[in-house]
Amino acid sequence: IRCNIKLGVRHVLYTKSKDMITWDKPKLINKDPEFDMEHENLYYMGAFPLPNSEKYISFTPHFRNDISPGNKSRRYYDTKTLVMISDNRVDWKVIDEILNKEYSSHLRQPHVVSFREENGEYALYVNENYFTNSGKLVRYTFDKKDLLV
Repeated sequence: IRCNIKLGVRHVLYTKSKDMITWDKPKLINKDPEFDMEHENLYYMGAFPLPNSEKYISFTPHFRNDISPGNKSRRYYDTKTLVMISDNRVDWKVIDEILNKEYSSHLRQPHVVSFREENGEYALYVNENYFTNSGKLVRYTFDKKDLLV
């Protein structure tokens, strides 16, 4: 669940359910390196089970922003997708950064929408040019050996 900590800061909450009706109390995930509560944004989790393992992988859209007094202007920077691994869905370690082109406005960076194992390799489906008239879904593949977990 996305959690708006304060104006311009978004984090991720984790909760679980055995019956999809009753849920545990949500708690913030732990991120290594530690989450910056002043400027960092994990826009949403984008987590998937890692095939043939007990681990989970996430492709989380990330950015930082500075907000001027009175919210008159914002500066977006450090836009990228964090690749994170977890054994328990609560504690996440950043293992890589991908799609790290700078975007100066909100919701423009690529978003990973699916991760799958296909024909012996991993495939990422990425929504590029998000929130524009030239948006497209792009498939990227990489060898499973290239994922160092």
